[in-house]
Amino acid sequence: MAVTTTFKVQFGYYANGTDLTLTDFTNRTQGLSTETRAAIGQLGTRTALVTFDNNDGAMTPGNGGTYSAWDFFKRGLFVSADVSNGVATSNAKLFSGVVTDFEVNDDGRNSTVTVTAVDAFQIIGRSTPKTDYAALASSPTAGAIQAVLADNVTAIPKIGQSVPSWTVSAKTTSANDTRHKWDTGEIIGAAGDVLNNNLLTAGMLTALPDASDNGRWTLGVGVLNWGELKLTFAESGTTDLPFATIARGFNTPELTNNANLTTVDTGYNVAKSNATSADKYGARARTYTVTADGATYADHGADSWANRFADSTFDVRQLDTSTAHVESHLADGSYLDWKNALERPAWYLFDVTFTPTGGSSTTETLVSAGCRISATPNNAQVTFTFLPASSYGWFTLNNDDLGILDQNRLG
Repeated sequence: MAVTTTFKVQFGYYANGTDLTLTDFTNRTQGLSTETRAAIGQLGTRTALVTFDNNDGAMTPGNGGTYSAWDFFKRGLFVSADVSNGVATSNAKLFSGVVTDFEVNDDGRNSTVTVTAVDAFQIIGRSTPKTDYAALASSPTAGAIQAVLADNVTAIPKIGQSVPSWTVSAKTTSANDTRHKWDTGEIIGAAGDVLNNNLLTAGMLTALPDASDNGRWTLGVGVLNWGELKLTFAESGTTDLPFATIARGFNTPELTNNANLTTVDTGYNVAKSNATSADKYGARARTYTVTADGATYADHGADSWANRFADSTFDVRQLDTSTAHVESHLADGSYLDWKNALERPAWYLFDVTFTPTGGSSTTETLVSAGCRISATPNNAQVTFTFLPASSYGWFTLNNDDLGILDQNRLG
């Protein structure tokens, strides 16, 4: 047997306003790509692009075909993958979002349709700028984001629902979560601007849309590392996940050694710096106006920004594999590891074991920060991006990857 990966593409619409109807377009799919990107202090994104066979004209608007009367811009696009070892199958959710572009390519002989889609929270983030956000009492990050989105509820894609279905899910319950507070008129702008400029920058905070096929838009929120599940990639993976190539590099783009935070509620200002890093790399500064509730949380946020990314490390930054490579090398019993890797493109732990040229075997512990899948009917190239766990994995008592008791991670 072998571990196989079969992609599935569906459009979803609430035809009666309350029940989601999924229509399978997998057999029409000529190729697809999905990409997930994540960064500390920023709203993560998911995008998808799918090309469909349209030689029967069924998708051409006004053509009298099966789907010619559909308004694709009011429908959700859902991409997943069935991962099987020949005995058992598990479905990995890869993308859920809304259509933003629909392009028909027709030369009179051959016709294709290319659909572009983005996660629902990118649409919400582009809401009309507001100056009258309702006041928020002290709240954890998930609750604060919920409040911002609730003030922009009319921007949430409905895909046929009478009332849009959405939620914010706390992925971590870390005591290091930031609490937020603001009064009416203290935060201004579109929802995405508020989240990226004021809220997620208040601490080491992360937010990434979930992928599902239930039509309920879910935004996952957490503090750095989201879970203890750790997967392993190896050059000659059998029980471990196999990879084809890796690229290593320094994490200089993320270097930070100076941070200046000002709270929107009281105007409290705090500046933190790492002199050793500044002497070595030069000043790398971040300045934010944040929703942190008071000095304690603002101080913690500034201290984390200034010290956690104060040193540049040489790590695996990118890893390439493919569904064909997995099918050829991965043991049947490890098929769920491949499913979990595809479904956890950001903020989960990975080990990568490899032998550099002229060196000996080494293992680096990393945190996933994105995944790009480019698929045709015969194969799919899969590229993961990683960040060093020592900087991006949150402190866990006596955990070899995330923190050791009495070891200083903050400088």
